[in-house]
Amino acid sequence: MQFIIKYKIIKDIREIFLSVVFCCKIMYNYIINDERKAFMDKRELSEKFAEIGARVIAKEDSLVDIRNSQATIVYLTSENAKTQNGKKVCGQCEKVPDKYKWSIPADFTITVFLPNVEGFSDEQFEILIFHELLHVGIIFNADGSESYSVVPHDYEDFKEIIDRYGTEWSEI
Repeated sequence: MQFIIKYKIIKDIREIFLSVVFCCKIMYNYIINDERKAFMDKRELSEKFAEIGARVIAKEDSLVDIRNSQATIVYLTSENAKTQNGKKVCGQCEKVPDKYKWSIPADFTITVFLPNVEGFSDEQFEILIFHELLHVGIIFNADGSESYSVVPHDYEDFKEIIDRYGTEWSEI
């Protein structure tokens, strides 16, 4: 049963990946307002992080809602370093607004900011993707539909990462 679930997740991710590649020609640009400075951020699809995401979703009990949902997640990389409040941002989970779904056929994007993760080990990348997946909020409605949101940082929700890896897991 577990193999079937893993296969389905990987198959779905590959189908989404190929669909996005076709629709978006492997990359897309959009304007981000970062600390009141607008800049063009070029993001590329990442099969590497899609595969890590599929593994993490399949093995982590706390991500069962993602496994049981119809939510689609696209994994991206950015060549730009990102900071927020003076701290480096390694990754970011975003809900895709409806107005962009014509070009980004997904419900969420997870972006890894490559300059901020130079030297990360495979384990650190897995922790980063796990952390970002914890931001994926899914509500199963009584009528069978699903509602999506980005879950903000909350000590209780992210306690699992802190207990397992500590607060300094991203330090090299």
